[in-house]
Order: sequence, then C-alpha cells, then structure tokens
Amino acid sequence: MPRPCVAYLAALLAPLCAVAAPRCDWNSAVADADRAAVTVSADSLQQAIAPHYDDADQEHGAALARTPLQRAQSPQLPDKLEGRWKVRSVQVEPRFAYASPYFKAEIARDPCGYRLRKSSGSQRRSGTLSALAKDSRAFAFLGASTVNDDPPGHYAPGNVADGSKDNSVGRLVALGPDELLLILDGNAKGFELYQLIR
Repeated sequence: MPRPCVAYLAALLAPLCAVAAPRCDWNSAVADADRAAVTVSADSLQQAIAPHYDDADQEHGAALARTPLQRAQSPQLPDKLEGRWKVRSVQVEPRFAYASPYFKAEIARDPCGYRLRKSSGSQRRSGTLSALAKDSRAFAFLGASTVNDDPPGHYAPGNVADGSKDNSVGRLVALGPDELLLILDGNAKGFELYQLIR
C-alpha cells in the first residue's frame, strides 16, 4: 500500500481509536454527586460513628472502623496491589455498626490502573482503581455493588451511589505493605470500609 494511503487510513482510524480508548481520568468520569464520596476525609467520617452502641457486636464493628480511619489520615506508599486479598466489610451508620468475616477479593492490572473485584459473600463489588491525583498515594474507586450471583456491574453516572445497588465510589489507601483500606460511599449518614489484607 502506498505511503499516502497508509497516512490517509491512519487519519481516518484515529478518531475511532480515541472513542474506543477507556476514560482513565476518574475526575472526568465521576458524576458531580459522587465526587464528594471519593474525596471525603477519613477524619470527617469519624463523626458518623456513634460514641456508643448498645450491642457488643456493633461496638466491635465501630472499633474496627475507628482505628483504620485514623491510620488512613497518613497513607503509606502502596506496595504491590495486584493479587489475591482477603477483605472484610465494616458498615457504619449512627445507629448501626457491623463487621463481616473475611471474604476473597482480587486486584488486577487494568488499562486505567487496577481493577478490584470482591466476588464472594452475598454483597459483591467491582470497579476500577486509578490514581487520585498525580503522585498521589491514594486511588479513586469507581465501581458498582451487586448482590449474590448478579453479574458484576460498572460505574455509570446517574446511578445511585448508596452502597446497596448500582454505583459505589470511594478511595483506596495503603495502611501498610500488606494492608489496604477502601473507604466506600462515605457521607455524614454513614460509610462502608473494605479492610484488605494478604
């Protein structure tokens, strides 16, 4: 094929390649209503934890949320993220705090950074992890939560980001070389934490 034809063909295909390329800038992909849940400070989430819960299991769940949130204020440099992890969910609201047992999760490379998938337990979640900002120690999570054997979902602006269905957003920080914390769907009414360990 003559060189001018190759250049012409490349010029025709360039817009198609741009359309097919994934959007890797989380800030341009996230809905305005979800942005605050990605960037909410760990310190402000402490206010959603009640000073005292009536039930010993709930008090234990609250304690499992307080300490990692304090540690998340000084994130570490993340070590190797890819691989298999054990993940425990800690769900907190002013009148409720619950910690689940550990389930299986996996983090794999993705064109935009990484992809997290929790595919065991009744509540499941999957989504992309991309750098929160250039040279940041934190990662933005844009994903979706599903239940039981529902197919994995994907983040889509306009869906509900309440942690019970559809969108789920948050921020991942490293607490140590083999310990991560994913702060999910955080606001003044509550949040969920994923504590990941090797």
